[in-house]
Amino acid sequence: MLLRKILAIGLLLLLGACSQEEASIYPADLTEREEAILNMVAAQSFVFDFDFPGDNGEISVWIEHYQSGWLDNDRFLDVTAPVAQNGFVTFVSTIQDTDGKQLFHLGINNNGDAIASSLAMEPEHLEGMSGTWEALQVERKWETDEEMVLAYIGFSSGSHMSGLSLDFFEDPDNHLDELKQYDDAYVLKAKREK
Repeated sequence: MLLRKILAIGLLLLLGACSQEEASIYPADLTEREEAILNMVAAQSFVFDFDFPGDNGEISVWIEHYQSGWLDNDRFLDVTAPVAQNGFVTFVSTIQDTDGKQLFHLGINNNGDAIASSLAMEPEHLEGMSGTWEALQVERKWETDEEMVLAYIGFSSGSHMSGLSLDFFEDPDNHLDELKQYDDAYVLKAKREK
């Protein structure tokens, strides 16, 4: 009888541990209308949903700027917000028709509350350059205090340019040499904090 109770309690504990959902971040599944709106107003845009089941904390998102593979500015655009349960992160890059300035917009939305920041850059740094960009393509488990790469935009004046490997998204510190192919690279990172 005692053995049955111990097994039953053990089984309940095991089932409870298995049913706990983990925090994650993943590319947002946008509607056709949402994609059309972003395409009208942005040169590049990235939207990521996050889920923190039963958890509250903070998210920090920022952009790192690299020149020819060397870190030039580690947080030139930075936003931190308290979050609960779920929400989304948005990173949008636009180029103004009137003066050619490049604008970066970064935001976090959680339960209808939003915090955002923007930065305008002079157009000279983009003259004669072509660009490429990529974003996280799969859902990733997101541990507390884990920093991860969500997206990048790279510009090069050279005749050959390729995208970054998937390894860059998994282990950016050991693949920073991949950024050397770009004259300018902007890497979007995020960190989940308690």
